[in-house]
Amino acid sequence: MRAGRCGARGSAPADGAETGLRLSVPLRTAPGVEYREFDIAASLGRAHGHLLSVDLRNPKVSVDLLYPGAVGARARVSAMARARGAVGAVDGDFFNITETQHPGIKATGAPVGPAIAGGRVLKAAVPDGRRFGPALPPRTITRDVIGVGIANGGRRLLLALDGGPAYRTGLTLAELAQVMRSLGSRDAFSLDGGGSSTLVARLPGVTALGVVNHPSGGAERAVPNGIGVFSWG
Repeated sequence: MRAGRCGARGSAPADGAETGLRLSVPLRTAPGVEYREFDIAASLGRAHGHLLSVDLRNPKVSVDLLYPGAVGARARVSAMARARGAVGAVDGDFFNITETQHPGIKATGAPVGPAIAGGRVLKAAVPDGRRFGPALPPRTITRDVIGVGIANGGRRLLLALDGGPAYRTGLTLAELAQVMRSLGSRDAFSLDGGGSSTLVARLPGVTALGVVNHPSGGAERAVPNGIGVFSWG
């Protein structure tokens, strides 16, 4: 999958203390995987984040691409995660959901960037001149955003904003970068957001995977791929 770098570099304490983030007590969803949530005081109002912290130092923990089996196919993140036995997941790359700027052309549903699963190349990136949608203007609001951070010590951070009515003001890309840095990321990427934003996990006391955030469209959207978290402990 290909994502736009959101500009977070450097490292900071994982508790978000430097920017005033107050994270909930971590819930261990599986060996090497923890879930937390927190409010974010953003420029346009309060946002709410859902975070999976994945410890890849644990040899029984890994991440991999989730996809429905064909490049142009789509499925819900929760269904793809259950089918693969994942313990958590977020949606992945931007994809060709509509062709309103090209009347008469049917949307392919295919992701924009390259896709690799288990070391096997599934597709290459769509060339810049053939991509759909306009370029993002400076300080674009990223509603219901998905962020992926690479933190020191082998951790991967998967962040999804809540799309519930109380939290729809969103974050700017600069605010997303600051949040990811505060959470401990030395590098971070912004993946597909909006109504596609989905974070699934199996919380303590629950036997099945479930959607943890509230998708802004009111229901989970079918997407072409996602990032799955696996723990075999």
